[in-house]
Amino acid sequence: MLSKCSNPGCSARFLYLHTGKVFKLNGDPTAAPKGSGTRRREYFWLCEECALNRTLVFRPGLGVITIARGRQVQAAAAAAAD
Repeated sequence: MLSKCSNPGCSARFLYLHTGKVFKLNGDPTAAPKGSGTRRREYFWLCEECALNRTLVFRPGLGVITIARGRQVQAAAAAAAD
């Protein structure tokens, strides 16, 4: 359940869907049941202020992390190389 901003440095509480940005990301593939071939989808939220300059990405071994929006292109290229 969404309860606060996914940015660890932010303490904004999730109250309304119309503020901030909700992300639906595939979780860790190793957490899926064996043989299912699917990843568990999870929902994350960034408050309005954090969503202006940050985004969320999944990193193997780290999970879902926040990165600066300018680094989003670099993160996508790195994920494609994996």
